[in-house]
Amino acid sequence: MRFRSEDSYQPGEKLFYHEDGEVDRVAVVSNNCDADWIKYELEVLEVVKKSRIFNPATPGEVFECSRRRVGGGIAGMWSLTED
Repeated sequence: MRFRSEDSYQPGEKLFYHEDGEVDRVAVVSNNCDADWIKYELEVLEVVKKSRIFNPATPGEVFECSRRRVGGGIAGMWSLTED
C-alpha cells in the first residue's frame, strides 16, 4: 500500500478507503483538513471488499470521514491509500 501525507489528497483523486476490514474505491469530493483534524468528504465508487455489518458503504454514497491529528483515541480508525 502506498501512503502519502494524510492531508494531501485533493478533490477528484481516486483512492482506497479502509475501515473495519472493508475496502472501498472512493473519489475525494473535498479536503477539509486543518491544523487539528484530518477530514475529507468522499464518494463511494465501488465496494471492493465488504465487511461492515452496520452502515455498509454503497456506490454513489457521499460521506465524511474525520479524525483528530493528535490524541484521537480509537475513533477514526480508517485510512486512505493509493493502491
